[in-house]
Amino acid sequence: MMRRRGACYGVGYVPYMGTGAAWRRRAVTRRAAAAQAAEASLAAGAVVVADNAGVFAAGGLAGYLDYVRGSPRYRSRFVPSTLEWRDDVPDGLEVSVYVGEEGAKC
Repeated sequence: MMRRRGACYGVGYVPYMGTGAAWRRRAVTRRAAAAQAAEASLAAGAVVVADNAGVFAAGGLAGYLDYVRGSPRYRSRFVPSTLEWRDDVPDGLEVSVYVGEEGAKC
C-alpha cells in the first residue's frame, strides 16, 4: 500500500474499501477520493487495476470509474470477464494507466 512518504510507485494499489452496507452509502465519493489521494505517490506510467468493475459499475465503483474514465490524468479501459465463481455473471477489471500531470513530483 502507498504509505511511505516521498516514494513514487510504478504500480498503484488503492486499498480495498469493502462493500458492506456501511461503506455502500458513501463508497462512490470515497473511492474517487482514494484515487485522487493516491496520485501524489504515483509515477507516470503507474498501472491501477480495479477488480469487479462490471458488477459494481453502477454502485460502489461508479464514482471511481467516472473519475478515471473522465480524467486527463488516466488512460483507462474495461477488460471484460465473468465472476470467478459464476461464468454466467458478467464482470471485469478497469485497467488505468496514470499518465500524470505537468509539475507532478513523481
